[in-house]
Amino acid sequence: MPMLELSDEQVIELVKQLSPTSKRKVIEELSKNAFTGGGELPSAPVEVEDFISLPCFGMWADHEAMDDSVAWVRKERARWQKRTSRQG
Repeated sequence: MPMLELSDEQVIELVKQLSPTSKRKVIEELSKNAFTGGGELPSAPVEVEDFISLPCFGMWADHEAMDDSVAWVRKERARWQKRTSRQG
């Protein structure tokens, strides 16, 4: 099957025209393939050591808000929920 060359805007417009069921299928398929490059397995697995050696890893570890990280996440999620519920 030939590959289509579409811009991001064209893809968005096409998706907008889909039925809710079709949109859900597209989202599910994109979610499945988001980290694997279109369904193919990555050529090399990401090693934990590679990840934790990134300069940004742990940069919030000493921040006072991280004393209770679970509470912080709950608070942030509550804020996100309020923000999305106001739009309508």
